[in-house]
Amino acid sequence: MRADGRNWLGRLLGTAERPPPTRLTAQDAVALAATAPHVRQVGRPLEMATVRADGDRLVWRVRNAGIGAQTWVKVDDATGTIGDVHHVWGR
Repeated sequence: MRADGRNWLGRLLGTAERPPPTRLTAQDAVALAATAPHVRQVGRPLEMATVRADGDRLVWRVRNAGIGAQTWVKVDDATGTIGDVHHVWGR
């Protein structure tokens, strides 16, 4: 994601909206997600953060990079509350 907040496909098509302003930065969300109890057991760092609207609130989805098994955790932007750790096995 670039400084303007849009991904490459959105810039190419000219249709992606900029994400709304957030309280946390992507680095803050990654740091908070790393403190989740079950993240250490996964053995892969969570290093990619994207903000999404979840109803009327903003939530950061912090996940590992790469192909295959995915692990992610949601971090509430307003409160910094860390959600459950989710893991999906790769194909």
